[in-house]
Amino acid sequence: MTPEAIATCASSVVAALAAVGAIVVALYVNYDSKRPSVAVFLDYDEDTSSLWLVVKNFGNGIARDISFVEFDYSIVAPKWLPKFKESFVANGIPMLVPGAQRKTVIAVGGELHEMESAQSSARLTYKEPGMLGRPKTSSDVFILDYISYAGSLSIKSDLHEIRDSLKKMEGALKTISQHIG
Repeated sequence: MTPEAIATCASSVVAALAAVGAIVVALYVNYDSKRPSVAVFLDYDEDTSSLWLVVKNFGNGIARDISFVEFDYSIVAPKWLPKFKESFVANGIPMLVPGAQRKTVIAVGGELHEMESAQSSARLTYKEPGMLGRPKTSSDVFILDYISYAGSLSIKSDLHEIRDSLKKMEGALKTISQHIG
């Protein structure tokens, strides 16, 4: 073979490898864009002064057979613990579509101050479609804490203010009706 033929052959091999590499990258990017991304976190609701445990799928794919492999129940206020142990934390979640979530209360009102030093971790596993179609199990650990909510300032929503106003109006109407009737 002549040197020119070797160079042409080598450049053809490099171009073919580059094309195969581009296809592999494109397939992986496509696969990765359709994966679920499930997270466990605490969320504070200002209107009800309550703290919720939330499991949410932030990804673009369906997560299946979601389960808590490890969960420290000490983060749950004692009042809520019996019912909490019957929730999705104990029973799992068969399927969570993109954007969907499950949540359950773990503390309300004064319980938040009693539990403010509580911290826990939760290990979550779920199945997702693998790159070649076979199910793949994903697992992650999430830190759950109250202290990051301690001392937070909040303002009640307009809906909360409307609800309070309606309750006051109801009381006033009852008083008026008692005086008339």
